[in-house]
Amino acid sequence: MSRPLWRADETPESAGDSSGAPGGELWRTDESASSGGEATLSEPSTDRLDLWGEGEDPTPPEEHVRPLSLRAARLWDDDPSDASATGGAIELAPAPTQRPIGPSNGHRRPPSTRSPGRARRGSMRHEWGTRMKRRRQRLIRRRVMIFVALLMVLLLGDGAYVAFGLKSSLETSKRSLSNGAVALGGGDLAIAEGELRKALRSAQESAGLARHPSVGALSLVPKIGDDVSTLQVLSAASELAARAGLQGLQAARAMGADQGRELIEAIYSEGRVNFDALHQGRPFVERAAGLLRQGSHSLDSAPEPTLTLLQDALETARDEVGGASESTSKGALLFDLLPKLLGADGKRKYLLAFQAPGEARGTGGLLGLFGVLHATDGRISLTGIQPGGDLFPAPLSPVRAPGWFERAYGTQKALTQFQQSNLSPRFPTVARVLLSMYTAQTGTKLDGVVAMDPIALAELLRATGPLPDINGEDVTSDNAATLVMHDSYVEFNEDEQNAYLADLIDALWSTIERGDLDGPQLATALGESVRSQHLKLWARDPDIQETIEEIGAHGWFPPSQGNVQMVFSNNYSVNKVDYYLQRDIDTKVELGQDGSADITTIVTIENQAPTGPPSLLLGPGIKSDPPGLNRMVLNILMPMGSLVRDFSLDGEPTVPIEYNEGAFPVAGYVIDIAAGGTATVKIHYSVPDAVNLSEQETFSFTLFPQATVNPDSFALSVTQAGVTDNAVEGDRNYSGALDQTRRIQVGLSSGEGD
Repeated sequence: MSRPLWRADETPESAGDSSGAPGGELWRTDESASSGGEATLSEPSTDRLDLWGEGEDPTPPEEHVRPLSLRAARLWDDDPSDASATGGAIELAPAPTQRPIGPSNGHRRPPSTRSPGRARRGSMRHEWGTRMKRRRQRLIRRRVMIFVALLMVLLLGDGAYVAFGLKSSLETSKRSLSNGAVALGGGDLAIAEGELRKALRSAQESAGLARHPSVGALSLVPKIGDDVSTLQVLSAASELAARAGLQGLQAARAMGADQGRELIEAIYSEGRVNFDALHQGRPFVERAAGLLRQGSHSLDSAPEPTLTLLQDALETARDEVGGASESTSKGALLFDLLPKLLGADGKRKYLLAFQAPGEARGTGGLLGLFGVLHATDGRISLTGIQPGGDLFPAPLSPVRAPGWFERAYGTQKALTQFQQSNLSPRFPTVARVLLSMYTAQTGTKLDGVVAMDPIALAELLRATGPLPDINGEDVTSDNAATLVMHDSYVEFNEDEQNAYLADLIDALWSTIERGDLDGPQLATALGESVRSQHLKLWARDPDIQETIEEIGAHGWFPPSQGNVQMVFSNNYSVNKVDYYLQRDIDTKVELGQDGSADITTIVTIENQAPTGPPSLLLGPGIKSDPPGLNRMVLNILMPMGSLVRDFSLDGEPTVPIEYNEGAFPVAGYVIDIAAGGTATVKIHYSVPDAVNLSEQETFSFTLFPQATVNPDSFALSVTQAGVTDNAVEGDRNYSGALDQTRRIQVGLSSGEGD
């Protein structure tokens, strides 16, 4: 209970009257009436308490007069038992139950020229003002935060709704693009245009939604910003793809496909390629290729989303747009290549070389059958098809070849016998050697080489349809490979097998000459055969050859792909037992901190051939060998500058044969694998300058395939020394079928991970 403080000349009763002198407004808040303390007032000069210093107006303006409490007095740093007003108006006796606030050592601050009461009131007012200011600032901040939170909730809700609409538009655009592509390929241009324009509208709608402010707000939210960016990239790529499709439509119309003819009929009819149609459509195809390249690049550059649904959508879009970009770019190149290749400026002749991959060679298989393709003004025909033994009845004098080829393969008769001319996997060099042999044998100079095998033949049958009654049986795309590579070597002798194969190839090219083709299927068949290395081209004309290399049909890899590995074998058992061969290639790459690479490759080879009965397929090709034996030279081509550290066969260290394939080192070994047997080859090699860590952000490694009957399976892993798993960007483990060139790129880290 508080006790009032009164003047010396007042009674407690009068002092308690709030209507009396102002002195009654000064009280102590934490003392009881029995505390014994009292206030003594001396020489009062007015009815008010004298709270001003000497010389000051004792009656200040009314607004300056404020009641003073003992609580306020106790805020002084001085001991309140000694406190007194400078003007001598008030003296406070010590309160025995009161603990003063201030220094415990009794020291006082230097005296002030202003009265302590006035100074303390100013300090109180300043402190109170500061507190109120801070309180107002906190209140303002709180209100701003609430406003921002509410705004974000509204934007996020709106953004979620927009994102749903964006996803729906993307799905519509994708569906319409697919329908438009099918209609365009089928020659229904009216339906194609409707679907492609619908796809464009949906893509534009999704692109507009992707620019909505609420989507921008969503992009600022942690963890989902990359998802929003992915949606925006998908929208832009969808629009580019739709525009590319409309350019393709324009190309089809420019080539005459809207004049009651399908696209293939406008380009190729009655066995002739229409060069004028290609010329008219080429600009539109080039523009379409440019749009798809732009879309593919944007998709490749997109951030990786966190949502599984978007991850799948982005991966699918990358595959589809990337594949369309590659195909359309190659199509644009073909529009330039075909007139040159097919005799627009004069007659051209090419050596057709038919390979048998059941008896493996570097470029694919033994060259067993030859013919000459004639190209004149867009027309193509085949003549002079015959077995290699008839064309080259005896070994030739060595033909000229690059020095590395002579050193690597000259001792194996690659310069004198056509059967060994393609021991090297480097088809451009092999093609030149073959043409030199042909010229030496016949005196005729040809313009290039076309190499194909039964797997490419089966692909082409998808475009031509079945070949009827070849030796009493229809040959289709489904049974051609088995009939040629297995059945013909089991059922026929060598002459019969050669005759059967000649009839089959002649029937195929006769169908092509007549133009009885499914255009889209032909394009697909040619593309797949080139991609898997079962169809290869080489031209003597440098300009034509440059374009062939650009479309990847030259049977080799670009020199710029320095980190290349290729596993290939050459059959020395004189049979076709590679029909049963299965290879598994496991490669581990560890990148050093100095940019070097330490590489270990394990090749597991399985010979699934039966032990009999004897045949052209199983042998024995050499009398002393058992049927089904696979004798080979297994070769491993390595990146430029590689050094072999260790080499072993079935766990036993051995010394390999080392030579060079151009600038690329090769290590090989002769292996015998009995029917049903396996062998394991392990090679450890290093590459001193695999990557420049100061200039490159990615490491690339290329696996180049041999054109085998059964594609190799592969597994590849890449690690970086001194860097933990979560410090390297992108995937580093790959596996699958080596049925085409596989170029792997891995993001590099400049420092250690977490």
